[in-house]
Amino acid sequence: MANISLARLKEIAPASKNIPVWSASINDLKKDDTMIQPWLTKAQISFANDKVSKPDNDSALYWYRRVLAKQPRNKKALAGIDNIVAFYYKQFNKLIAANNLTSAEKVMETVYNIAPKSKSYKKMKTQLSKLPTDNHVKTPEIEAISELIGKYKYALEAHDKKKIMRLSAVSPSREDFMTQLFSQYEKFKVDISGVKFIGRENRATARVSIVNLVNKSGNPVKPGQWSKFDIVIRKNSRNHWTIFW
Repeated sequence: MANISLARLKEIAPASKNIPVWSASINDLKKDDTMIQPWLTKAQISFANDKVSKPDNDSALYWYRRVLAKQPRNKKALAGIDNIVAFYYKQFNKLIAANNLTSAEKVMETVYNIAPKSKSYKKMKTQLSKLPTDNHVKTPEIEAISELIGKYKYALEAHDKKKIMRLSAVSPSREDFMTQLFSQYEKFKVDISGVKFIGRENRATARVSIVNLVNKSGNPVKPGQWSKFDIVIRKNSRNHWTIFW
C-alpha cells in the first residue's frame, strides 16, 4: 500500500518533497523485514525447545519482543506473545490443582512481567484471591522439605558425598552415578524445579537438573539426558525427612 501511494504521488506531484522521504521509509521497512523473518523463526524454534522466556537473550519472548520493537503491530509476534501467556496460564492451573501455590504465584509474576494487561493475568489474580488464605501459609513440613532440598543441592555441587548420604537414601545405582560424576567433572550447577508437595500423602517430588558442566580439563560439557532425574522427599523409618533417589 505504501508503494502504491508513492507511485500515485509521483504521478500527481513529481516535484513533491515527500517523495524521497516516503522512499526512504519504504526502504527502512524492507530492511526491517529482512531481519524480522529470521527473528520470528528463532522465536518459534525457542518456544518448541522450551526456551519460553529464558535465557534472556535467546528465548521466544526475547525474539518476539525484538520484532515488536521494530513493528509494534506485527501479527505473528503478537500471536507469539499470546501463545507464551497461554503456556504459562496452563502451568499456573496445573500448579493450582496440585496445591503448589508458591510456584503458582511465581508463574503469575512471570505473566505480569510479560503481559500485565492480559486477561490471563487477571484470571490468575482472581483465582488466587478466591483461595483460602490459609493455603498461602507455609507449613512446617513444607519449610523442612525446602531446607532439605537446599542442603542436598549444595552438597551435590560441593561433591560432598558423605553429606549427601546423610541427607538421602541413595540407591546403589545412584551411588555409582555420584562417583562417576565427581570423578569426571570439576564443577557443575544443580537446578531443582517442579517441587510439588502432596499433602494427603505427606511427601514431595522434584526434578533435578545438572547444568553448566566443566570437565577435569576445564572444558564445558553439554549435559545429556542422564543429567535430569526425579527425587522423592518423604519420612524414613525414624520419622526424618529424607530424599529418596
